[in-house]
Amino acid sequence: MERRYNLRPRKWQNLYLHNVVDRQKHIESQRLLGYFLSNPSLDKDRLKNERQNTHKSKCKMKKMAYLYLAIAILAEVTATSALKASNEFTKVFPVLIIIIGYGLAFYFMTLVLRTLPIGTTYAIWSSMGIVLVTIVGAILYKQVPDTPAIIGMGLIIIGVAIINIFSKTITN
Repeated sequence: MERRYNLRPRKWQNLYLHNVVDRQKHIESQRLLGYFLSNPSLDKDRLKNERQNTHKSKCKMKKMAYLYLAIAILAEVTATSALKASNEFTKVFPVLIIIIGYGLAFYFMTLVLRTLPIGTTYAIWSSMGIVLVTIVGAILYKQVPDTPAIIGMGLIIIGVAIINIFSKTITN
């Protein structure tokens, strides 16, 4: 019987770093630590600059996530609005809009989920989708919402605003 040896370095076994991202982060932190320890000439200002650059990249990632979320919302609203125009999937052009729109919406939503938590992302996506589809329905299909519907949508928007302003999960 052939004996197999575990070829992973011992540090992976000890740290229980199971996914590739954790391993890459660990390797990068060890590389930076070794770099700073081997160069005593580095001072606190250099470390501060490194932290600021990391903060800038996180802010840029967050801005891109919100841009991707806006694209996902617009694609989903377009696809949802085309549902009525498809006449129960009997017209080809609206069906193509539906397929492409939902495909783009889910693709960009997955890009957003790299940065933002899923609960917050879905809250923004669904609330903005409700409001925008209602506006499109009122303009294109003359389906004007009544006062309770408008009040309900206002409460949804207020709820999402509270999540974005006060929730600590959005800062992760």
